[in-house]
Amino acid sequence: MSCPYCGEQVNAGFTVCKTCHRDIALVVSLEDANHELEQRVKELEAELAPFRASATPKVEEPVAPPLLLLGKPGVVFAWALPARWRRLLSSSTWRLITGAVDGLSCPLPAAALHGLALWVWHAPAAFDAAVARNGVHALEHGCFFGTALLFWRAVVVAWSRRHVGLAIGGTFATLMHGGLLGGLITMARHPLYAWYRGRTELWSLSALEDQQLAGLLMWVPMGIIYLAASVVLASRLVADSRAVRLHSTQEISHGLSAGRPAALAHRAPGSVEAKMR
Repeated sequence: MSCPYCGEQVNAGFTVCKTCHRDIALVVSLEDANHELEQRVKELEAELAPFRASATPKVEEPVAPPLLLLGKPGVVFAWALPARWRRLLSSSTWRLITGAVDGLSCPLPAAALHGLALWVWHAPAAFDAAVARNGVHALEHGCFFGTALLFWRAVVVAWSRRHVGLAIGGTFATLMHGGLLGGLITMARHPLYAWYRGRTELWSLSALEDQQLAGLLMWVPMGIIYLAASVVLASRLVADSRAVRLHSTQEISHGLSAGRPAALAHRAPGSVEAKMR
């Protein structure tokens, strides 16, 4: 280390600078404490990284995909690509890919894929493998985010009455089975995920208490988001039904008002003739 007063190098273990003869014991102790603190922070970051990563899907599933889709980033992303890559967007292969995505973005297939990813990756064996291995963990996140994009794309673009009804069914089904999964995790009597045992004492929680907290996070906040989406879709369906009913009423009223003079004109000669007779 260097002396804070004269800048000369001081050998390790010395507390007095040989050049300026000043006591640097306090500086040495502070630097040692700072080094130990940095090492401890790095250790904590390494220990907490899996916990942060495992909590991310609970946030990204109901929040990030709909916000991303509502932002309509497709054109912006396309222009961000290199020119030679943008040419691929007009190729037949790309049209096949977009056709497959459109087919999977229908409400029922999208909800089924999203639910399958949710249940499979929360199975204890799959979840522990994802937390322990980076490659499996990346695959888990890809499945969560990809199926969530398909699901919320089906919800966002559900404009027609038929698609709105199917989207309500898919969203409500996701609300129910997602709540069931969160409830099972919350009310389990023992830790389901072996990887967390002995690692949750950092924040004074047992593995079971940490699991219950994660289950509640998955059960209540996510359930509120899916319920809100169902209510919004239902209100759109009701509004469409009212609009159709109002349009039909207006057409009937217009037809009656347009046909009334003709009926009167048809009846008028008959009435005159009857009077003449």
